[in-house]
Amino acid sequence: MSDDWQFEAGLATDKVTRGMDISDGQPSVSAGANWYPGNGFFAGASAGSFRFVGSSGTGVEAVLNGGYGWRLAGDWSAQAMLGHYQFIRGAHTTRFNYDELVLTAGWRDSVFASVALSPNTGFGPSPSSRAVAYDLVGRLPLVHGWTATAGI
Repeated sequence: MSDDWQFEAGLATDKVTRGMDISDGQPSVSAGANWYPGNGFFAGASAGSFRFVGSSGTGVEAVLNGGYGWRLAGDWSAQAMLGHYQFIRGAHTTRFNYDELVLTAGWRDSVFASVALSPNTGFGPSPSSRAVAYDLVGRLPLVHGWTATAGI
């Protein structure tokens, strides 16, 4: 298997996406695969469970993304990514589908700051509109290829 491929599996006690609880306080599982050669183009796909407040079943949040990454001078990196979020199987899920452009700056592949811009974010009965979100994420390499991450 090429080192350009990264795979992830996750379990969360509650799933929050862009500030919105999308698992109704319930655990969420996820899995993903990314092709990332370091510099240049990259692509990825992931799927995670969700459950909207008051819904009777669990659905799937599918994410497809692609972009371009740069290694800058010293310990710095930058990335531009386009992503599409598709919610499958759930009440009114088409209201939650959205696209985004994410710009990220990274330091030593350990700390990342991002800003995400979306032209078509909608929550519940509100009309779709533009949205902006900010993230700060830390990444700590562990043993045997495992990594711990945390963010706000």
